[in-house]
Amino acid sequence: MQGLHLMKFHLGPNSFAADDTFAVVVLISFSLAYTLIYWRALWLLLLRKDFETQDRILWFLVITMAPFVGLITFWFLVQGRAVGQVQPQADEPTDLSKPS
Repeated sequence: MQGLHLMKFHLGPNSFAADDTFAVVVLISFSLAYTLIYWRALWLLLLRKDFETQDRILWFLVITMAPFVGLITFWFLVQGRAVGQVQPQADEPTDLSKPS
């Protein structure tokens, strides 16, 4: 007689079965944590005012198509980046202390 499986997944020829409660709790916890991190990254991506539409689309694709690597890359590159003000540079330096 086969044991009672708490969770059983079939994906093509592959199957996964969790026989004990601990494996089920770990699997559900990991899935929930990843989902929350994923949606938080997408929400923060939408809130970025310094990104143009193309940048947002690109980061959405990176986060979605490369799940773990994309999220790690997003958190280290985008979230840590300081948004700097771009100031135009004059062609010639001017000295305002001298009268003209």
